[in-house]
Amino acid sequence: MAANSLPPVVDLEFLGNCRTRPAMTDFKAELSTFFAKVEAHFRKPVTLYLTEEFDGRYGVQKNFDRPLWLRSLVFEPAFGSRPWSIWQVSNFRRLDGIKGRVDWNVMNSSSQKLPDRPA
Repeated sequence: MAANSLPPVVDLEFLGNCRTRPAMTDFKAELSTFFAKVEAHFRKPVTLYLTEEFDGRYGVQKNFDRPLWLRSLVFEPAFGSRPWSIWQVSNFRRLDGIKGRVDWNVMNSSSQKLPDRPA
């Protein structure tokens, strides 16, 4: 991974992909193991992509001190326990050259510096 690459991200949301939910202790243990392996490899902290529903169930922000990428469509997230680094503003933007809708995200320049562009 290049030094100026974005960090690795773990997507933590329910959106229809999980009928049974792991116990809190199992979730914490598995996420901790994931962090240890990914962060050792990439040498960057993992960013947490979170929905309010998922964070409410597992208290991810309270238990893991990592940069936040919060999903809160249209309105700035009100559920962050600390400043967000990235905010998913919408999932319904349209861009020329792309069929269908695209996600629109913004980066909080005061909480995380954008990486330099590759030469």
